[in-house]
Amino acid sequence: MITNFGWCLVAVSLVCALILVHPKAIVLLVVVVALIDYELLGSLWFWGLEVNGITVINLIMALGLTVDLR
Repeated sequence: MITNFGWCLVAVSLVCALILVHPKAIVLLVVVVALIDYELLGSLWFWGLEVNGITVINLIMALGLTVDLR
């Protein structure tokens, strides 16, 4: 799960590096996506969920939806 979150962060930063020109904007976007990752992982503990295949798939989909909405 952490590896998937890391790859999502790398993919978002690479695509934004191609689209955005300003380096500060790229860094800000990567920080925001990292904070979303942190919040999603914290929500596992808050809701008392266990890490299994279904929760990992749902978390990766949630991360994709939040990146898509930005």
